[in-house]
Amino acid sequence: MKALSFAVLLVIANIATAHTTDSSVTNAPDSPPAVPARLGPRTFIHPGIPLTREDLDEVKRNIAREPWKSAFEALKNDRLSQLGRKMSGPFDTVCRTPDTNLRAWKGDMDAVYKLSVLWYLTGNEAYAKKGHDVLMAYVKGQKSFGGAEMYLSLGDYAGPILGGADILRGTWPGWTREDTALCKTYFRNLYARDWSTNPLRSANQGSLQLINFVCVSVFLDDSEMFNDCVRMFLSDPETGLTDTLPNGELGDSGRDQGHAAGELSKTVLAAEIFWKQGVDVYSARENRLLAMGEFYARYNLKYPTPFMPFGTKYALYPTHGGLPGNGSSWISGIIYKAYTTRMGLSAPYSTQAMDAARSDADSFLYYKIADHSRALPPPPMPAPAPTEPLTAGLANAEIGDASPRGSGAFAGGTWTLRGGGKAAMLKPPWDKWAWRVDDSCHFAYRKVTGDATLIARVTSIEEVQNFTMAGLMIRDSLQPRAARMLVWSTPNARNGPSVETDLRGFSASSHGSSCQIHENAAIPYWLKLERVGDRITCWHSPDGASWTPIEDGLFPGMSKTACLGLFVCSTVNGKTATATFDTVRMTGGGGIEQVKKPAAPFAIYGGPGDGQVPLRWLESFGAASYNVKRSTAQGGPYQTLAAVRGTSLVDKAVNNGETYYYVVSATNSAGESPNSLEDSVTPRSP
Repeated sequence: MKALSFAVLLVIANIATAHTTDSSVTNAPDSPPAVPARLGPRTFIHPGIPLTREDLDEVKRNIAREPWKSAFEALKNDRLSQLGRKMSGPFDTVCRTPDTNLRAWKGDMDAVYKLSVLWYLTGNEAYAKKGHDVLMAYVKGQKSFGGAEMYLSLGDYAGPILGGADILRGTWPGWTREDTALCKTYFRNLYARDWSTNPLRSANQGSLQLINFVCVSVFLDDSEMFNDCVRMFLSDPETGLTDTLPNGELGDSGRDQGHAAGELSKTVLAAEIFWKQGVDVYSARENRLLAMGEFYARYNLKYPTPFMPFGTKYALYPTHGGLPGNGSSWISGIIYKAYTTRMGLSAPYSTQAMDAARSDADSFLYYKIADHSRALPPPPMPAPAPTEPLTAGLANAEIGDASPRGSGAFAGGTWTLRGGGKAAMLKPPWDKWAWRVDDSCHFAYRKVTGDATLIARVTSIEEVQNFTMAGLMIRDSLQPRAARMLVWSTPNARNGPSVETDLRGFSASSHGSSCQIHENAAIPYWLKLERVGDRITCWHSPDGASWTPIEDGLFPGMSKTACLGLFVCSTVNGKTATATFDTVRMTGGGGIEQVKKPAAPFAIYGGPGDGQVPLRWLESFGAASYNVKRSTAQGGPYQTLAAVRGTSLVDKAVNNGETYYYVVSATNSAGESPNSLEDSVTPRSP
């Protein structure tokens, strides 16, 4: 791998910004952005899932030298690549959980991919014929998939199966139109059987669902499905780029490194397929995929890597999941190719991870000395409804049998709610809540029409008993059995403070359940509820900027005009609990609040580039811009390099081998925050 890295020119794009104080510090391209790609009917490239003929030709040209040579030999010698291997299937059905024929099916599908690649690299049609025969045996003989978790294996193997089929379809003279038609029917009926508008699952599970649909959409030449996949990749609340933070954390980073690698690898693979079909999602959100690759590589290379509490629908993770040391040359290689080889950006940790990892029979296919392919960014996705300070205009109501009569009012920057209610009860086992058929709580609300967002920080809850709660709610009406979604904080639940949700009247949710629980969420704590069309999503955050999704669902039956607001429930009817909220923001809020200085950004993250330091940091609620500062001594004094509106910067005024110390602060009209945690970086040649 070292030889390849030295062969690649690390050309860094000239960057400029109106807020930059030094021309050696950059954070935006100086050339105008490309015209966005229209998400309409398209002509698909085959092969292109994601390897194109040009990709394979690049490998073929270099097959006699390292690192391609050793990896190619490993592919040829793999037991699944042997022409004399007897296929295990086909089977009428393949299932996961419980498993039926699963392992044998995986072996046959891996063989299709490996044989297809070997056909193109060697020109030996026996490989193509063998791969074709295995694939078509399943196409003609398999009737179904089954099991509770088969969708996970479909996502794991969609790339190899459909990628191998696409190589044969696009390059082998022996492939026929009938083969294409039969495969399209097979993939549509069996692989895309769960394709619908239902919410994707969370984190790695959602990425597995999505990559399956991406691969299927390309093979089927289905523009509508492909475009929906692009939209979900960019805006689905529980997977894709939304399930990440600007520092590169993703939903499963705090679970364990295996699941983090799984989520990242499928997200990267989807991005590469989009690129090969002309759509650039790599550049979205300030090159967010680059941040994800760098964060993953940095931690697993055992560099100190601060962790912001973050998670998925299933859990809030307070720190990194698992010990560092996991690594994937496949992930780092494709990140390196996309950003360094193709786009001229620096990916220092991914470069180190790629150099440190052993090339294998998969990763060598993505090594390239040059890549001149082009793609255009998609059109902007619809933005969530904007919010304004909410300081008045909420009506008070008792939902169900809540007593005594409660109240809700704003004063001195704080909303104070008082109310009774008995909205929930315990059921064995004692870690589960079951909401009553009839809701019972105090609700301070406003009617909103169409898309809407509500954000608030819960600052205190008077604890009448365990599980006293306060939070945000949207409901179809004030009737106690109305369709509704709510998210709340409670100061003392099963194992301490938590954030919880419950929904009723939904047609589908991302996990098919009606309630979720996230522990380790101490008050004061931020909550967010958002409605976009029929979809309602809840998030929570320790800082008002780093949002973990906790629940979302489809509510096609909810009125376009719904009741949105704050609620409190003492959980003991006849007793009143008091809860306070500040920084309440709502669509159409219409209030005016005194601007407060933002809190310090959590941390800044630098990378040891070649003659440069790419920097990223986390957002701070209410910030208008960020001051990036540098010192040559630990702890300062710091020199301000630039004022930046985004969350990334490249410092080019550095010398290789010298150590620099960076911090970042947030600013707005009220002033400047304290500095973030410091990061030290020593740029170096690869």
